[in-house]
Amino acid sequence: YEVCGLRDLAIQQGFYTFYIDDDEDTNLLRGRVMDYAGDNVPVLGWVKYEVSFVRQASEKGNIAIPSDHSYNNSYLASFECEIPEQKHIVTKDYTDPTKHYCAIVMSDGDNMQWIQNGYSEFYQKLALEEQFPMTWSFPPLLQEFSSVTVNQVYSDATENDYFIAGVSGAGYIHPTEYPFSALAGFTDLTAISMKRSKLNYVQILDSTPENEYEEKVLADRLEYYARYNNIKGGVISLDPDRYAGGEGRIWFVNDKPFITYRLSLWHPDGEGANVTKEWLDEQAAIVNSYPADISSINGYSVINIHPWTVNIENLAYFVSRLDDDIVLVTLDELMVMVEKNI
Repeated sequence: YEVCGLRDLAIQQGFYTFYIDDDEDTNLLRGRVMDYAGDNVPVLGWVKYEVSFVRQASEKGNIAIPSDHSYNNSYLASFECEIPEQKHIVTKDYTDPTKHYCAIVMSDGDNMQWIQNGYSEFYQKLALEEQFPMTWSFPPLLQEFSSVTVNQVYSDATENDYFIAGVSGAGYIHPTEYPFSALAGFTDLTAISMKRSKLNYVQILDSTPENEYEEKVLADRLEYYARYNNIKGGVISLDPDRYAGGEGRIWFVNDKPFITYRLSLWHPDGEGANVTKEWLDEQAAIVNSYPADISSINGYSVINIHPWTVNIENLAYFVSRLDDDIVLVTLDELMVMVEKNI
């Protein structure tokens, strides 16, 4: 659909480049191109209709990389910049049974161009007077295109900022729609790129299972991720319901937790123009109603933050409205508690 910033990289690397208008006929063309490309080939750029594009790419075994406004990568990719360890190196152990533990995760970390073009939400959060633990999804393959950017972001982070792989690992796919024959190669690439990017947990996006068969299909796909030592688990975004279709459910695969979002801070208008303190108060009240139960899945919640409707000012207000018995932690801390106590 759009490759604005990728022209220099396409020329340098000799990428096959094409444009479509996202109608029925050109979707057929796109499908033929994806068949020609083969399994586990990244498709850079973006489209008009996200859902149909990612579904088609997944079914064809291609990897979507949102990057239509990623600039200067022919130059940036020539640098081999060291990827530092994350600043968040201490996974705290929380044991208070009177608290409910929440991890806040900023979604859309698969979006390479978002990080490369200023990563405004990240730096706005760093500028807040009151800091709080927060988890950021991040594209593992960005280190292949611009290790300089990864180095900068990791270096500027604090102990309160933790990074995980964006959906659904090496790129944006739906694992239950991905060909079984290609999934092993995709998760191989995911594990390698996560190791290079110092990421231990993965965010996965798919559809909410509607019956036992679909639950088994999802669990089978999760096993492909869980077979690697350096992938310790993940958080699952399930559509519909704005990633909160799983309602906090946890799958244990190879004794590793894969937890679904219990709440999604995603304004219903889809644009964020109507986010009000009243709506944020309502969302905070929902979280404040969650029980304290350290030995049950009900005692833990992961909250999705939708960056296109909820800004950092909104998020800071939401956090200020949480009660004292709600303890914010990073995702790794919540996962360790889940493994230990459930």
